[in-house]
Amino acid sequence: MQGDKLIFQEQHYIKADTILPHISNKKIVAIGGESGTGKSEIAYLLRSKLAKQGVRSVVIHTDDYYKTSVADREKSRKDTGVIGLAEMDWVRLLDPINGFLDKHFQVYIRVINKFTNSSEYRIVWVNNVDTVIVEGLYALNIEQADFKIHIVGDRNSTHAFRRVRAKEPLTEFRVEVLNAEGEAVQKLRSKANLEV
Repeated sequence: MQGDKLIFQEQHYIKADTILPHISNKKIVAIGGESGTGKSEIAYLLRSKLAKQGVRSVVIHTDDYYKTSVADREKSRKDTGVIGLAEMDWVRLLDPINGFLDKHFQVYIRVINKFTNSSEYRIVWVNNVDTVIVEGLYALNIEQADFKIHIVGDRNSTHAFRRVRAKEPLTEFRVEVLNAEGEAVQKLRSKANLEV
Protein backbone atom coordinates (compact mmCIF):
# COMPACT_ATOMS: atom_id res chain seq x y z
CA MET A 1 0.00 0.00 0.00
CA GLN A 2 1.43 3.33 -1.01
CA GLY A 3 2.13 5.29 2.16
CA ASP A 4 3.05 2.33 4.39
CA LYS A 5 6.39 2.67 6.12
CA LEU A 6 8.83 -0.23 5.74
CA ILE A 7 11.44 -0.84 8.42
CA PHE A 8 14.08 -3.40 7.57
CA GLN A 9 15.43 -5.26 10.61
CA GLU A 10 18.12 -7.93 10.84
CA GLN A 11 15.49 -10.65 11.31
CA HIS A 12 13.96 -9.75 7.92
CA TYR A 13 17.28 -10.24 6.13
CA ILE A 14 17.78 -13.58 7.88
CA LYS A 15 14.28 -14.77 6.97
CA ALA A 16 14.69 -13.63 3.35
CA ASP A 17 17.99 -15.53 3.10
CA THR A 18 16.27 -18.64 4.51
CA ILE A 19 13.41 -18.39 2.00
CA LEU A 20 15.42 -17.52 -1.12
CA PRO A 21 16.70 -21.03 -2.03
CA HIS A 22 13.11 -22.34 -1.98
CA ILE A 23 11.61 -19.86 -4.45
CA SER A 24 14.16 -19.28 -7.21
CA ASN A 25 12.22 -21.40 -9.72
CA LYS A 26 8.66 -20.69 -8.55
CA LYS A 27 6.07 -18.72 -10.51
CA ILE A 28 3.66 -17.60 -7.76
CA VAL A 29 5.00 -17.30 -4.20
CA ALA A 30 2.65 -16.50 -1.30
CA ILE A 31 3.95 -15.01 1.95
CA GLY A 32 1.46 -14.98 4.81
CA GLY A 33 1.53 -14.45 8.53
CA GLU A 34 0.10 -12.31 11.25
CA SER A 35 0.19 -8.54 11.22
CA GLY A 36 3.61 -7.15 12.09
CA THR A 37 5.68 -10.20 11.14
CA GLY A 38 7.56 -8.31 8.41
CA LYS A 39 5.87 -9.81 5.35
CA SER A 40 6.20 -6.63 3.28
CA GLU A 41 9.85 -6.13 4.22
CA ILE A 42 10.68 -9.77 3.44
CA ALA A 43 8.87 -9.58 0.08
CA TYR A 44 10.90 -6.53 -0.97
CA LEU A 45 14.15 -8.11 0.18
CA LEU A 46 13.32 -11.26 -1.80
CA ARG A 47 12.58 -9.20 -4.90
CA SER A 48 16.01 -7.58 -4.61
CA LYS A 49 17.79 -10.88 -3.96
CA LEU A 50 16.00 -12.58 -6.87
CA ALA A 51 17.05 -9.72 -9.16
CA LYS A 52 20.70 -10.40 -8.27
CA GLN A 53 20.13 -13.97 -9.49
CA GLY A 54 18.61 -12.72 -12.73
CA VAL A 55 15.06 -13.59 -11.66
CA ARG A 56 12.59 -10.79 -12.42
CA SER A 57 9.83 -10.47 -9.85
CA VAL A 58 6.93 -8.27 -8.89
CA VAL A 59 5.27 -7.88 -5.47
CA ILE A 60 1.50 -7.81 -4.98
CA HIS A 61 0.21 -6.69 -1.57
CA THR A 62 -3.09 -8.20 -0.48
CA ASP A 63 -3.65 -5.04 1.61
CA ASP A 64 -4.45 -3.36 -1.70
CA TYR A 65 -7.39 -5.71 -2.31
CA TYR A 66 -9.85 -5.12 0.51
CA LYS A 67 -13.50 -4.56 -0.44
CA THR A 68 -13.62 -1.37 1.64
CA SER A 69 -11.37 1.66 1.51
CA VAL A 70 -8.77 2.33 4.19
CA ALA A 71 -10.84 5.24 5.49
CA ASP A 72 -14.04 3.17 5.77
CA ARG A 73 -12.61 -0.13 6.99
CA GLU A 74 -12.89 0.39 10.76
CA LYS A 75 -16.48 1.63 10.52
CA SER A 76 -17.38 -1.28 8.24
CA ARG A 77 -15.85 -3.76 10.67
CA LYS A 78 -17.75 -2.26 13.59
CA ASP A 79 -21.03 -2.13 11.65
CA THR A 80 -20.87 -5.59 10.09
CA GLY A 81 -18.61 -7.53 12.46
CA VAL A 82 -16.82 -8.92 9.37
CA ILE A 83 -13.08 -9.32 9.93
CA GLY A 84 -10.92 -11.75 7.99
CA LEU A 85 -10.99 -13.47 4.64
CA ALA A 86 -14.48 -12.19 3.79
CA GLU A 87 -13.12 -8.62 3.76
CA MET A 88 -10.94 -9.37 0.74
CA ASP A 89 -11.91 -8.77 -2.88
CA TRP A 90 -10.63 -12.16 -4.03
CA VAL A 91 -11.88 -11.80 -7.61
CA ARG A 92 -9.93 -8.56 -8.09
CA LEU A 93 -6.84 -10.01 -6.36
CA LEU A 94 -6.81 -13.17 -8.43
CA ASP A 95 -7.19 -11.28 -11.71
CA PRO A 96 -3.50 -10.23 -12.05
CA ILE A 97 -2.31 -13.56 -10.60
CA ASN A 98 -4.28 -15.49 -13.20
CA GLY A 99 -3.09 -13.01 -15.83
CA PHE A 100 0.51 -13.94 -15.06
CA LEU A 101 -0.28 -17.66 -15.12
CA ASP A 102 -2.25 -17.40 -18.37
CA LYS A 103 0.55 -15.30 -19.90
CA HIS A 104 -1.59 -12.28 -20.73
CA PHE A 105 0.28 -9.48 -22.48
CA GLN A 106 -0.08 -7.15 -19.50
CA VAL A 107 -1.79 -7.13 -16.10
CA TYR A 108 -2.97 -4.35 -13.84
CA ILE A 109 -1.89 -4.46 -10.21
CA ARG A 110 -3.96 -2.40 -7.80
CA VAL A 111 -2.18 -0.10 -5.36
CA ILE A 112 -4.06 1.77 -2.64
CA ASN A 113 -2.81 5.27 -1.98
CA LYS A 114 -3.29 5.98 1.74
CA PHE A 115 -2.66 9.69 1.19
CA THR A 116 -5.60 10.07 -1.20
CA ASN A 117 -7.70 7.07 -0.08
CA SER A 118 -7.92 6.00 -3.70
CA SER A 119 -6.93 3.14 -5.99
CA GLU A 120 -4.14 3.38 -8.53
CA TYR A 121 -2.96 0.74 -10.98
CA ARG A 122 0.47 -0.33 -12.16
CA ILE A 123 0.70 -1.91 -15.58
CA VAL A 124 3.09 -4.86 -15.62
CA TRP A 125 4.25 -6.55 -18.82
CA VAL A 126 3.88 -10.27 -18.16
CA ASN A 127 6.84 -11.28 -20.34
CA ASN A 128 9.10 -9.19 -18.03
CA VAL A 129 8.20 -11.19 -14.90
CA ASP A 130 9.48 -14.59 -13.82
CA THR A 131 8.08 -14.70 -10.27
CA VAL A 132 5.10 -13.06 -8.58
CA ILE A 133 5.41 -12.57 -4.82
CA VAL A 134 2.03 -12.11 -3.12
CA GLU A 135 2.28 -10.98 0.48
CA GLY A 136 -0.34 -10.34 3.10
CA LEU A 137 -2.28 -11.72 6.02
CA TYR A 138 -4.28 -14.21 3.97
CA ALA A 139 -1.89 -14.84 1.07
CA LEU A 140 -1.75 -18.56 1.90
CA ASN A 141 -5.39 -18.75 0.80
CA ILE A 142 -4.30 -18.26 -2.82
CA GLU A 143 -4.60 -21.68 -4.41
CA GLN A 144 -2.63 -20.61 -7.50
CA ALA A 145 0.57 -20.18 -5.45
CA ASP A 146 3.07 -22.93 -6.12
CA PHE A 147 5.00 -22.15 -2.93
CA LYS A 148 3.55 -20.81 0.32
CA ILE A 149 5.49 -19.38 3.26
CA HIS A 150 4.15 -18.65 6.73
CA ILE A 151 6.11 -15.99 8.61
CA VAL A 152 6.03 -16.92 12.29
CA GLY A 153 5.70 -14.25 14.97
CA ASP A 154 4.24 -14.01 18.44
CA ARG A 155 1.71 -11.30 19.32
CA ASN A 156 4.05 -9.38 21.64
CA SER A 157 6.80 -8.99 19.06
CA THR A 158 4.36 -8.22 16.24
CA HIS A 159 2.62 -5.54 18.34
CA ALA A 160 6.03 -4.04 19.10
CA PHE A 161 6.96 -3.98 15.40
CA ARG A 162 3.61 -2.39 14.52
CA ARG A 163 4.29 0.36 17.06
CA VAL A 164 7.67 1.03 15.41
CA ARG A 165 6.01 1.19 11.97
CA ALA A 166 3.26 3.44 13.40
CA LYS A 167 0.79 1.94 10.92
CA GLU A 168 -2.26 2.84 13.01
CA PRO A 169 -3.02 3.54 16.69
CA LEU A 170 -3.27 0.42 18.84
CA THR A 171 -6.75 1.04 20.25
CA GLU A 172 -8.85 -1.52 22.09
CA PHE A 173 -10.82 -2.18 18.89
CA ARG A 174 -7.61 -2.52 16.87
CA VAL A 175 -6.42 -5.20 19.30
CA GLU A 176 -9.73 -7.04 18.74
CA VAL A 177 -9.15 -6.80 14.98
CA LEU A 178 -5.57 -8.07 15.28
CA ASN A 179 -6.77 -11.02 17.36
CA ALA A 180 -9.51 -11.90 14.85
CA GLU A 181 -7.08 -11.54 11.94
CA GLY A 182 -4.57 -13.69 13.82
CA GLU A 183 -7.11 -16.47 14.25
CA ALA A 184 -7.88 -16.40 10.51
CA VAL A 185 -4.18 -16.46 9.65
CA GLN A 186 -3.55 -19.43 11.96
CA LYS A 187 -6.28 -21.41 10.17
CA LEU A 188 -4.34 -20.94 6.91
CA ARG A 189 -1.00 -21.91 8.45
CA SER A 190 -1.35 -25.59 7.54
CA LYS A 191 -1.25 -24.62 3.84
CA ALA A 192 2.37 -23.44 4.13
CA ASN A 193 5.19 -25.29 2.41
CA LEU A 194 7.68 -23.51 4.66
CA GLU A 195 7.56 -21.76 8.04
CA VAL A 196 10.18 -19.17 8.86
